[in-house]
Amino acid sequence: MTKLERTTWDRLSTTYDDLYSRPWDRYEDEVLQSILAGMDLSPPILDFGCGTGLALELIQRCTPAAYAIGLDHSSQMLSAASSRLPRSPLVQADGTSIPLKSGAVRTVVATNAVLSYVHNTELLLDEFNRILSPGGSLLISALNRTALRRLLRLKLKRSERFVSRGVSHHEHPGVRATAFGVRELLTCCRSAGFRVLDKWTLFPFGGVCELESLRTLDTIAGRTPAIRSLGHVVYIAAVKE
Repeated sequence: MTKLERTTWDRLSTTYDDLYSRPWDRYEDEVLQSILAGMDLSPPILDFGCGTGLALELIQRCTPAAYAIGLDHSSQMLSAASSRLPRSPLVQADGTSIPLKSGAVRTVVATNAVLSYVHNTELLLDEFNRILSPGGSLLISALNRTALRRLLRLKLKRSERFVSRGVSHHEHPGVRATAFGVRELLTCCRSAGFRVLDKWTLFPFGGVCELESLRTLDTIAGRTPAIRSLGHVVYIAAVKE
């Protein structure tokens, strides 16, 4: 994470919650809450890339008594998270070297498409594997091409530029975003030593929050390219082998 990128995220901290107040984002929160409610959220829990604490707040709703830590590279994001959740422990760091001992946590949550904003996905997943105890749970999410276009158009007010047909990148001096295909993300998880339990793709239809319905829609999309191309955000649940 460059100094300029960190400054950009610091600046976004004042409007970040507003960016996630549109109907689509509220729907995504409902889906995330359904996924979290169906997971074994054993403490200690790490919310990686916690930002202003939106997902950390959802985690605490699902497991009120659990010990949950928020981690982010932006000091201003953490300041906002501290205001929202004054009793939650917060740590400033990036994904290259998470300041936790090996096997220190039972659950890692990295949502709000965190994986799309790190420079080295493989290194981050290796770090998740290191800090998780054996059998620990992992929940991640990432953007695909459709979601990246939407993000740039509606939130960052930038035009997209793709540089490859596989992984799609967008870069400007203040932010770097990567779009992932589902198969590629699954491969990354397995290569890092995780066994994938489930996956969900969010589509811009809204209203579909039950996990079984999301699985059915995901299966149909897998057989129908026209529907698959509408997918926005990919969620994967896995365990450390």
